[in-house]
Amino acid sequence: MQWQLLKPLLAVLITGFFLASLTNAWLAIATARANESTRINELSASLQRASFPLNASVFKQLEELTGARFVALAAPSSSQNSITYQSSQLSLETSQLMMASFPSIGTPSRPQNIHAGGEDWLTRTIERSVGLPQGPASRLIILLPVESWQSLWWRTALPPVLAGTLAAFVCVVIVIWISRRLTGPLLDVASQTTQIARGNLSLLPVPRRNDEIRDLIVNVNSMSQELVQLHQSIRHGEQLRTLGQLGAGFAHQLRNAALGARMALEFSERGDSSSSDHESVQIALAQLQRMELYLDRFLRLSRPDRVHSTDKNSGHVSPSQTMIRLSGLADGVLQLIEPLARHRHVELHKDTSTFWEVEVRGDLVSLEQMLSNVVINALEAASSLELTSEASDQLPASLKFKPTVVLKCLTTDHEVELSVCDNGPGPQANVQETLFQPFVTTRPEGCGLGLSVAQEIATGHGGEITWNRQQEPDGTMWTIFRIRLKKQR
Repeated sequence: MQWQLLKPLLAVLITGFFLASLTNAWLAIATARANESTRINELSASLQRASFPLNASVFKQLEELTGARFVALAAPSSSQNSITYQSSQLSLETSQLMMASFPSIGTPSRPQNIHAGGEDWLTRTIERSVGLPQGPASRLIILLPVESWQSLWWRTALPPVLAGTLAAFVCVVIVIWISRRLTGPLLDVASQTTQIARGNLSLLPVPRRNDEIRDLIVNVNSMSQELVQLHQSIRHGEQLRTLGQLGAGFAHQLRNAALGARMALEFSERGDSSSSDHESVQIALAQLQRMELYLDRFLRLSRPDRVHSTDKNSGHVSPSQTMIRLSGLADGVLQLIEPLARHRHVELHKDTSTFWEVEVRGDLVSLEQMLSNVVINALEAASSLELTSEASDQLPASLKFKPTVVLKCLTTDHEVELSVCDNGPGPQANVQETLFQPFVTTRPEGCGLGLSVAQEIATGHGGEITWNRQQEPDGTMWTIFRIRLKKQR
Protein backbone atom coordinates (compact mmCIF):
# COMPACT_ATOMS: atom_id res chain seq x y z
CA MET A 1 0.00 0.00 0.00
CA GLN A 2 2.95 2.31 0.68
CA TRP A 3 4.07 2.20 -2.96
CA GLN A 4 0.48 2.45 -4.14
CA LEU A 5 0.34 5.79 -2.38
CA LEU A 6 3.87 6.89 -3.24
CA LYS A 7 3.99 6.19 -6.97
CA PRO A 8 0.99 8.29 -8.07
CA LEU A 9 1.95 11.13 -5.73
CA LEU A 10 5.51 11.18 -7.06
CA ALA A 11 4.24 11.09 -10.63
CA VAL A 12 1.93 14.03 -9.94
CA LEU A 13 4.66 15.98 -8.13
CA ILE A 14 7.33 15.44 -10.80
CA THR A 15 4.94 16.22 -13.63
CA GLY A 16 3.67 19.30 -11.83
CA PHE A 17 7.14 20.66 -11.10
CA PHE A 18 8.31 19.94 -14.65
CA LEU A 19 5.36 21.77 -16.16
CA ALA A 20 5.76 24.59 -13.64
CA SER A 21 9.44 24.95 -14.55
CA LEU A 22 8.69 25.05 -18.27
CA THR A 23 5.89 27.54 -17.77
CA ASN A 24 8.00 29.74 -15.51
CA ALA A 25 10.92 29.72 -17.96
CA TRP A 26 8.68 30.50 -20.92
CA LEU A 27 7.00 33.36 -19.04
CA ALA A 28 10.37 34.72 -17.89
CA ILE A 29 11.75 34.68 -21.43
CA ALA A 30 8.62 36.26 -22.84
CA THR A 31 8.69 38.94 -20.14
CA ALA A 32 12.39 39.64 -20.70
CA ARG A 33 11.87 39.93 -24.45
CA ALA A 34 8.87 42.19 -23.96
CA ASN A 35 10.83 44.41 -21.57
CA GLU A 36 13.68 44.64 -24.06
CA SER A 37 11.28 45.60 -26.86
CA THR A 38 9.60 48.16 -24.65
CA ARG A 39 12.94 49.57 -23.61
CA ILE A 40 14.26 49.97 -27.15
CA ASN A 41 10.94 51.38 -28.37
CA GLU A 42 10.86 53.98 -25.59
CA LEU A 43 14.49 54.90 -26.30
CA SER A 44 13.70 55.19 -30.01
CA ALA A 45 10.70 57.39 -29.36
CA SER A 46 12.70 59.65 -27.06
CA LEU A 47 15.48 60.09 -29.62
CA GLN A 48 12.98 60.79 -32.39
CA ARG A 49 11.44 63.60 -30.36
CA ALA A 50 14.79 64.95 -29.15
CA SER A 51 15.49 68.63 -30.03
CA PHE A 52 19.21 68.52 -29.12
CA PRO A 53 21.83 67.67 -31.71
CA LEU A 54 22.99 64.02 -31.82
CA ASN A 55 26.73 64.29 -31.87
CA ALA A 56 29.49 62.10 -30.45
CA SER A 57 29.38 63.56 -26.94
CA VAL A 58 25.61 63.08 -26.74
CA PHE A 59 25.92 59.46 -27.93
CA LYS A 60 28.54 58.69 -25.29
CA GLN A 61 26.33 60.10 -22.53
CA LEU A 62 23.37 58.08 -23.84
CA GLU A 63 25.51 54.92 -23.90
CA GLU A 64 26.47 55.42 -20.26
CA LEU A 65 22.86 56.06 -19.24
CA THR A 66 21.06 53.35 -21.25
CA GLY A 67 23.74 50.76 -22.01
CA ALA A 68 22.76 50.90 -25.68
CA ARG A 69 25.12 51.27 -28.62
CA PHE A 70 24.60 53.63 -31.55
CA VAL A 71 25.49 53.81 -35.21
CA ALA A 72 24.65 57.13 -36.93
CA LEU A 73 24.12 57.28 -40.66
CA ALA A 74 24.19 60.40 -42.78
CA ALA A 75 21.19 61.35 -44.84
CA PRO A 76 21.24 59.88 -48.33
CA SER A 77 21.69 63.37 -49.86
CA SER A 78 24.56 64.27 -47.51
CA SER A 79 28.08 64.55 -48.78
CA GLN A 80 29.43 62.95 -45.62
CA ASN A 81 30.40 59.32 -45.33
CA SER A 82 27.61 56.88 -44.76
CA ILE A 83 28.51 56.17 -41.08
CA THR A 84 28.88 59.41 -39.18
CA TYR A 85 29.18 57.79 -35.70
CA GLN A 86 29.84 54.36 -34.28
CA SER A 87 30.09 53.39 -30.62
CA SER A 88 33.60 52.56 -29.61
CA GLN A 89 32.39 49.28 -28.00
CA LEU A 90 31.29 48.05 -31.42
CA SER A 91 34.01 46.47 -33.48
CA LEU A 92 34.30 47.11 -37.14
CA GLU A 93 33.63 43.44 -37.74
CA THR A 94 30.38 43.72 -35.83
CA SER A 95 29.31 46.79 -37.80
CA GLN A 96 30.19 45.20 -41.13
CA LEU A 97 28.45 41.94 -40.19
CA MET A 98 25.46 43.90 -39.07
CA MET A 99 25.33 45.91 -42.29
CA ALA A 100 25.82 42.77 -44.38
CA SER A 101 23.15 40.87 -42.54
CA PHE A 102 20.69 43.73 -42.82
CA PRO A 103 21.04 45.47 -46.18
CA SER A 104 18.08 47.66 -45.39
CA ILE A 105 19.20 48.38 -41.88
CA GLY A 106 19.27 52.05 -42.62
CA THR A 107 15.56 52.23 -43.24
CA PRO A 108 13.21 52.77 -40.37
CA SER A 109 12.14 49.39 -38.96
CA ARG A 110 10.67 47.54 -36.05
CA PRO A 111 13.00 45.96 -33.47
CA GLN A 112 15.06 43.05 -34.83
CA ASN A 113 17.30 40.48 -33.15
CA ILE A 114 20.76 39.84 -34.57
CA HIS A 115 23.86 37.96 -33.44
CA ALA A 116 27.11 39.73 -34.17
CA GLY A 117 30.54 39.78 -32.58
CA GLY A 118 29.61 36.88 -30.34
CA GLU A 119 26.77 38.83 -28.76
CA ASP A 120 23.00 39.08 -29.17
CA TRP A 121 21.56 42.45 -30.02
CA LEU A 122 18.12 43.95 -30.32
CA THR A 123 18.30 46.64 -33.02
CA ARG A 124 16.03 49.31 -34.37
CA THR A 125 16.54 52.00 -37.01
CA ILE A 126 14.89 55.40 -36.52
CA GLU A 127 14.72 58.59 -38.58
CA ARG A 128 14.79 62.06 -37.19
CA SER A 129 11.42 63.82 -37.22
CA VAL A 130 10.96 66.55 -39.77
CA GLY A 131 10.94 70.10 -38.40
CA LEU A 132 13.24 69.38 -35.50
CA PRO A 133 16.72 70.81 -35.27
CA GLN A 134 18.93 68.42 -37.20
CA GLY A 135 22.33 67.19 -36.16
CA PRO A 136 24.97 65.39 -38.13
CA ALA A 137 22.94 62.23 -38.12
CA SER A 138 19.84 61.73 -40.16
CA ARG A 139 19.28 58.09 -39.43
CA LEU A 140 20.21 56.24 -36.25
CA ILE A 141 20.68 52.51 -35.53
CA ILE A 142 20.11 51.64 -31.87
CA LEU A 143 21.68 48.39 -30.62
CA LEU A 144 20.57 47.09 -27.23
CA PRO A 145 22.61 44.17 -25.88
CA VAL A 146 20.30 41.35 -24.80
CA GLU A 147 20.80 38.06 -22.97
CA SER A 148 21.02 34.99 -25.17
CA TRP A 149 18.11 32.59 -25.33
CA GLN A 150 20.17 29.75 -23.80
CA SER A 151 21.48 31.90 -20.98
CA LEU A 152 18.03 33.31 -20.31
CA TRP A 153 16.55 29.83 -20.39
CA TRP A 154 18.99 28.41 -17.84
CA ARG A 155 18.75 31.50 -15.66
CA THR A 156 14.96 31.30 -15.53
CA ALA A 157 14.39 27.54 -15.69
CA LEU A 158 17.14 26.27 -13.38
CA PRO A 159 15.84 27.83 -10.13
CA PRO A 160 12.35 26.30 -10.51
CA VAL A 161 13.91 22.95 -11.43
CA LEU A 162 16.13 23.01 -8.35
CA ALA A 163 13.26 24.15 -6.18
CA GLY A 164 11.03 21.46 -7.67
CA THR A 165 13.65 18.78 -7.06
CA LEU A 166 14.07 19.86 -3.46
CA ALA A 167 10.30 20.04 -3.00
CA ALA A 168 9.91 16.60 -4.59
CA PHE A 169 12.51 15.16 -2.21
CA VAL A 170 10.74 16.73 0.77
CA CYS A 171 7.40 15.44 -0.51
CA VAL A 172 8.83 11.94 -0.93
CA VAL A 173 10.05 11.97 2.66
CA ILE A 174 6.68 13.26 3.87
CA VAL A 175 4.74 10.74 1.78
CA ILE A 176 6.90 7.86 3.02
CA TRP A 177 6.42 9.00 6.61
CA ILE A 178 2.66 9.38 6.16
CA SER A 179 2.34 6.09 4.29
CA ARG A 180 4.24 4.29 7.03
CA ARG A 181 1.99 5.80 9.64
CA LEU A 182 -0.95 4.55 7.59
CA THR A 183 0.39 1.21 6.42
CA GLY A 184 2.15 0.25 9.65
CA PRO A 185 -1.07 -0.28 11.63
CA LEU A 186 -2.70 -1.85 8.56
CA LEU A 187 0.15 -4.34 8.29
CA ASP A 188 -0.31 -5.11 11.99
CA VAL A 189 -4.01 -5.70 11.36
CA ALA A 190 -3.23 -7.93 8.37
CA SER A 191 -0.73 -9.91 10.44
CA GLN A 192 -3.25 -10.22 13.26
CA THR A 193 -5.96 -11.53 10.92
CA THR A 194 -3.47 -14.15 9.70
CA GLN A 195 -2.78 -15.12 13.31
CA ILE A 196 -6.53 -15.28 13.97
CA ALA A 197 -6.88 -17.68 11.03
CA ARG A 198 -4.17 -19.83 12.67
CA GLY A 199 -5.98 -19.81 16.01
CA ASN A 200 -4.01 -17.07 17.82
CA LEU A 201 -6.73 -14.79 19.20
CA SER A 202 -4.55 -12.25 21.02
CA LEU A 203 -5.61 -8.59 20.92
CA LEU A 204 -3.89 -5.68 19.16
CA PRO A 205 -2.97 -2.52 21.11
CA VAL A 206 -5.45 0.25 20.32
CA PRO A 207 -3.75 3.50 19.15
CA ARG A 208 -4.60 6.81 20.82
CA ARG A 209 -5.43 8.79 17.70
CA ASN A 210 -9.08 8.51 16.74
CA ASP A 211 -9.26 7.60 13.06
CA GLU A 212 -10.46 4.86 10.72
CA ILE A 213 -7.46 2.65 11.50
CA ARG A 214 -8.28 2.79 15.20
CA ASP A 215 -11.87 1.78 14.39
CA LEU A 216 -10.55 -1.11 12.28
CA ILE A 217 -8.30 -2.34 15.11
CA VAL A 218 -11.18 -2.07 17.58
CA ASN A 219 -13.39 -4.13 15.25
CA VAL A 220 -10.66 -6.76 14.76
CA ASN A 221 -10.20 -7.01 18.55
CA SER A 222 -13.96 -7.32 18.96
CA MET A 223 -13.97 -10.12 16.38
CA SER A 224 -11.15 -11.87 18.25
CA GLN A 225 -13.07 -11.66 21.53
CA GLU A 226 -16.20 -13.03 19.88
CA LEU A 227 -14.17 -15.87 18.36
CA VAL A 228 -12.72 -16.67 21.79
CA GLN A 229 -16.24 -16.91 23.21
CA LEU A 230 -17.35 -18.95 20.20
CA HIS A 231 -14.42 -21.35 20.59
CA GLN A 232 -15.23 -21.74 24.26
CA SER A 233 -18.86 -22.49 23.42
CA ILE A 234 -17.82 -24.97 20.73
CA ARG A 235 -15.34 -26.62 23.08
CA HIS A 236 -17.99 -26.87 25.78
CA GLY A 237 -20.43 -28.32 23.25
CA GLU A 238 -17.81 -30.81 22.08
CA GLN A 239 -17.17 -31.82 25.67
CA LEU A 240 -20.87 -32.35 26.26
CA ARG A 241 -21.21 -34.25 22.99
CA THR A 242 -18.22 -36.44 23.85
CA LEU A 243 -19.60 -37.11 27.30
CA GLY A 244 -22.98 -37.91 25.77
CA GLN A 245 -21.45 -40.34 23.30
CA LEU A 246 -19.42 -41.96 26.05
CA GLY A 247 -22.53 -42.25 28.17
CA ALA A 248 -24.50 -43.73 25.30
CA GLY A 249 -21.69 -46.17 24.54
CA PHE A 250 -21.42 -47.30 28.14
CA ALA A 251 -25.20 -47.58 28.35
CA HIS A 252 -25.08 -49.80 25.28
CA GLN A 253 -22.47 -52.00 26.93
CA LEU A 254 -24.48 -52.11 30.15
CA ARG A 255 -27.53 -53.22 28.21
CA ASN A 256 -25.59 -56.01 26.52
CA ALA A 257 -24.10 -57.13 29.83
CA ALA A 258 -27.48 -57.01 31.55
CA LEU A 259 -29.03 -58.96 28.67
CA GLY A 260 -26.29 -61.60 28.92
CA ALA A 261 -26.76 -61.90 32.67
CA ARG A 262 -30.53 -62.20 32.26
CA MET A 263 -30.17 -64.89 29.60
CA ALA A 264 -27.79 -66.88 31.80
CA LEU A 265 -30.15 -66.68 34.79
CA GLU A 266 -33.15 -67.59 32.65
CA PHE A 267 -31.42 -70.70 31.34
CA SER A 268 -30.46 -71.59 34.90
CA GLU A 269 -34.06 -71.13 36.02
CA ARG A 270 -35.33 -73.37 33.19
CA GLY A 271 -32.94 -76.11 34.24
CA ASP A 272 -31.41 -76.44 30.77
CA SER A 273 -29.42 -79.67 30.72
CA SER A 274 -26.82 -78.20 28.48
CA SER A 275 -25.67 -75.79 31.11
CA SER A 276 -25.26 -76.26 34.84
CA ASP A 277 -26.63 -73.83 37.37
CA HIS A 278 -23.13 -73.06 38.54
CA GLU A 279 -21.96 -72.15 35.03
CA SER A 280 -24.98 -69.92 34.42
CA VAL A 281 -24.48 -68.14 37.71
CA GLN A 282 -20.79 -67.65 36.90
CA ILE A 283 -21.71 -66.10 33.54
CA ALA A 284 -24.25 -63.81 35.21
CA LEU A 285 -21.70 -62.75 37.81
CA ALA A 286 -19.12 -62.07 35.09
CA GLN A 287 -21.61 -59.89 33.23
CA LEU A 288 -22.44 -58.02 36.43
CA GLN A 289 -18.73 -57.53 37.05
CA ARG A 290 -18.38 -56.06 33.54
CA MET A 291 -21.28 -53.72 34.28
CA GLU A 292 -19.47 -52.56 37.41
CA LEU A 293 -16.29 -51.96 35.40
CA TYR A 294 -18.19 -49.98 32.76
CA LEU A 295 -19.87 -47.80 35.39
CA ASP A 296 -16.60 -47.20 37.21
CA ARG A 297 -14.82 -46.20 33.99
CA PHE A 298 -17.66 -43.91 32.95
CA LEU A 299 -17.67 -42.17 36.33
CA ARG A 300 -13.91 -41.61 36.10
CA LEU A 301 -14.13 -40.27 32.55
CA SER A 302 -17.02 -37.94 33.39
CA ARG A 303 -14.99 -36.02 35.98
CA PRO A 304 -14.39 -32.39 34.89
CA ASP A 305 -10.62 -32.83 34.79
CA ARG A 306 -11.01 -35.74 32.34
CA VAL A 307 -13.77 -34.14 30.27
CA HIS A 308 -11.62 -31.02 29.75
CA SER A 309 -8.52 -33.12 29.09
CA THR A 310 -6.88 -32.94 25.69
CA ASP A 311 -5.84 -36.62 25.87
CA LYS A 312 -6.13 -38.08 22.40
CA ASN A 313 -6.88 -41.62 23.65
CA SER A 314 -10.39 -42.93 23.21
CA GLY A 315 -12.67 -42.63 26.24
CA HIS A 316 -13.27 -46.38 25.96
CA VAL A 317 -9.55 -47.24 26.05
CA SER A 318 -7.63 -47.17 29.32
CA PRO A 319 -4.06 -45.84 29.11
CA SER A 320 -2.85 -48.80 31.22
CA GLN A 321 -2.33 -51.73 28.83
CA THR A 322 -1.07 -55.29 29.19
CA MET A 323 -0.17 -58.26 26.99
CA ILE A 324 -3.32 -60.17 26.01
CA ARG A 325 -3.48 -63.63 24.40
CA LEU A 326 -6.19 -63.72 21.74
CA SER A 327 -7.27 -67.27 22.49
CA GLY A 328 -8.19 -66.29 26.05
CA LEU A 329 -9.85 -63.09 24.85
CA ALA A 330 -12.04 -64.97 22.37
CA ASP A 331 -12.92 -67.73 24.86
CA GLY A 332 -13.98 -65.20 27.49
CA VAL A 333 -16.19 -63.29 25.05
CA LEU A 334 -17.78 -66.46 23.66
CA GLN A 335 -18.53 -67.69 27.18
CA LEU A 336 -20.31 -64.45 28.06
CA ILE A 337 -22.28 -64.26 24.81
CA GLU A 338 -23.13 -67.98 24.57
CA PRO A 339 -26.46 -67.59 26.47
CA LEU A 340 -27.54 -64.87 24.04
CA ALA A 341 -26.57 -67.08 21.07
CA ARG A 342 -28.61 -69.99 22.46
CA HIS A 343 -31.54 -67.66 23.02
CA ARG A 344 -31.41 -66.55 19.36
CA HIS A 345 -30.76 -70.09 18.12
CA VAL A 346 -27.45 -69.12 16.54
CA GLU A 347 -24.50 -71.49 16.36
CA LEU A 348 -21.51 -69.62 17.82
CA HIS A 349 -18.04 -71.12 17.82
CA LYS A 350 -14.34 -70.44 17.34
CA ASP A 351 -12.53 -71.90 14.34
CA THR A 352 -9.76 -73.86 16.05
CA SER A 353 -8.07 -74.62 12.74
CA THR A 354 -6.69 -71.09 12.72
CA PHE A 355 -3.79 -69.93 14.87
CA TRP A 356 -4.94 -68.26 18.10
CA GLU A 357 -1.82 -68.41 20.24
CA VAL A 358 -0.73 -64.86 19.55
CA GLU A 359 -0.52 -61.79 21.80
CA VAL A 360 -1.39 -58.14 21.41
CA ARG A 361 -0.87 -55.20 23.74
CA GLY A 362 -3.98 -53.40 24.89
CA ASP A 363 -6.68 -52.78 27.45
CA LEU A 364 -8.40 -56.09 28.23
CA VAL A 365 -11.78 -54.58 29.14
CA SER A 366 -11.82 -52.44 26.00
CA LEU A 367 -10.81 -55.31 23.69
CA GLU A 368 -13.49 -57.55 25.25
CA GLN A 369 -15.98 -54.76 24.69
CA MET A 370 -14.86 -54.36 21.06
CA LEU A 371 -15.05 -58.07 20.23
CA SER A 372 -18.37 -58.46 22.09
CA ASN A 373 -19.96 -55.66 20.09
CA VAL A 374 -18.86 -57.15 16.76
CA VAL A 375 -19.97 -60.67 17.75
CA ILE A 376 -23.36 -59.47 19.07
CA ASN A 377 -23.86 -57.51 15.84
CA ALA A 378 -23.13 -60.73 13.90
CA LEU A 379 -25.55 -62.72 16.10
CA GLU A 380 -28.34 -60.23 15.45
CA ALA A 381 -27.63 -60.26 11.71
CA ALA A 382 -27.52 -64.06 11.49
CA SER A 383 -30.70 -64.52 13.52
CA SER A 384 -32.66 -62.00 11.44
CA LEU A 385 -33.33 -64.65 8.71
CA GLU A 386 -34.12 -67.52 11.03
CA LEU A 387 -37.30 -69.39 10.02
CA THR A 388 -40.07 -69.95 12.49
CA SER A 389 -39.95 -73.31 14.20
CA GLU A 390 -43.11 -74.51 12.39
CA ALA A 391 -41.73 -73.60 8.93
CA SER A 392 -38.31 -75.00 9.77
CA ASP A 393 -39.79 -78.33 10.89
CA GLN A 394 -41.52 -78.76 7.53
CA LEU A 395 -38.25 -78.42 5.54
CA PRO A 396 -35.83 -81.29 4.83
CA ALA A 397 -32.77 -81.34 7.02
CA SER A 398 -30.56 -80.49 4.05
CA LEU A 399 -32.52 -77.31 3.37
CA LYS A 400 -32.86 -76.05 6.91
CA PHE A 401 -31.15 -72.68 7.47
CA LYS A 402 -28.77 -72.66 10.43
CA PRO A 403 -27.70 -69.16 11.59
CA THR A 404 -23.99 -69.32 12.30
CA VAL A 405 -21.29 -67.02 13.65
CA VAL A 406 -17.65 -68.11 13.42
CA LEU A 407 -14.54 -66.48 14.87
CA LYS A 408 -11.23 -66.88 13.02
CA CYS A 409 -7.72 -65.60 13.61
CA LEU A 410 -5.06 -64.95 10.98
CA THR A 411 -1.58 -63.56 11.55
CA THR A 412 1.07 -61.86 9.44
CA ASP A 413 4.53 -60.57 10.28
CA HIS A 414 3.21 -57.27 11.62
CA GLU A 415 -0.48 -57.63 12.47
CA VAL A 416 -3.22 -59.91 13.73
CA GLU A 417 -6.59 -60.22 12.01
CA LEU A 418 -9.63 -61.33 14.00
CA SER A 419 -12.51 -62.25 11.68
CA VAL A 420 -16.13 -62.45 12.83
CA CYS A 421 -18.14 -64.21 10.11
CA ASP A 422 -21.93 -64.58 9.96
CA ASN A 423 -24.23 -65.98 7.29
CA GLY A 424 -26.85 -63.29 7.73
CA PRO A 425 -28.09 -60.94 4.98
CA GLY A 426 -25.41 -58.32 5.56
CA PRO A 427 -25.84 -54.57 6.12
CA GLN A 428 -28.53 -52.82 4.13
CA ALA A 429 -27.42 -50.67 1.20
CA ASN A 430 -28.48 -47.39 2.84
CA VAL A 431 -26.12 -47.86 5.82
CA GLN A 432 -23.12 -49.55 4.23
CA GLU A 433 -21.14 -46.29 3.84
CA THR A 434 -21.91 -45.09 7.39
CA LEU A 435 -21.84 -48.41 9.20
CA PHE A 436 -19.24 -47.33 11.79
CA GLN A 437 -20.74 -43.92 12.53
CA PRO A 438 -22.62 -43.36 15.81
CA PHE A 439 -26.38 -43.96 15.92
CA VAL A 440 -26.53 -45.72 12.54
CA THR A 441 -28.84 -48.74 12.74
CA THR A 442 -31.61 -50.49 10.81
CA ARG A 443 -33.12 -52.38 13.76
CA PRO A 444 -36.00 -50.73 15.64
CA GLU A 445 -34.58 -51.83 18.99
CA GLY A 446 -30.99 -50.90 18.11
CA CYS A 447 -29.17 -47.71 19.11
CA GLY A 448 -26.40 -47.80 16.48
CA LEU A 449 -23.44 -47.61 18.86
CA GLY A 450 -21.99 -51.13 18.91
CA LEU A 451 -19.87 -50.95 15.76
CA SER A 452 -19.06 -47.27 16.35
CA VAL A 453 -17.61 -48.02 19.79
CA ALA A 454 -15.80 -51.08 18.43
CA GLN A 455 -14.15 -49.03 15.68
CA GLU A 456 -13.16 -46.37 18.22
CA ILE A 457 -11.53 -49.00 20.44
CA ALA A 458 -9.71 -50.54 17.47
CA THR A 459 -8.43 -47.11 16.43
CA GLY A 460 -7.30 -46.46 20.01
CA HIS A 461 -5.18 -49.61 19.77
CA GLY A 462 -3.63 -48.56 16.46
CA GLY A 463 -5.86 -50.83 14.36
CA GLU A 464 -9.07 -50.73 12.36
CA ILE A 465 -12.22 -52.69 11.52
CA THR A 466 -13.33 -53.36 7.95
CA TRP A 467 -16.02 -55.57 6.45
CA ASN A 468 -16.99 -57.24 3.20
CA ARG A 469 -19.34 -59.87 1.74
CA GLN A 470 -17.83 -63.15 0.54
CA GLN A 471 -19.40 -66.17 -1.17
CA GLU A 472 -18.22 -69.71 -0.40
CA PRO A 473 -17.98 -72.45 -3.04
CA ASP A 474 -21.22 -73.99 -1.72
CA GLY A 475 -23.03 -70.72 -2.44
CA THR A 476 -23.25 -69.50 1.16
CA MET A 477 -22.83 -65.73 1.54
CA TRP A 478 -20.86 -64.61 4.56
CA THR A 479 -20.51 -61.16 6.08
CA ILE A 480 -16.97 -60.84 7.44
CA PHE A 481 -15.87 -58.16 9.90
CA ARG A 482 -12.05 -58.03 10.09
CA ILE A 483 -10.42 -56.56 13.20
CA ARG A 484 -6.77 -55.73 12.50
CA LEU A 485 -4.45 -55.11 15.46
CA LYS A 486 -0.69 -54.71 15.77
CA LYS A 487 1.12 -57.93 16.54
CA GLN A 488 3.50 -58.19 19.50
CA ARG A 489 6.60 -60.27 18.74
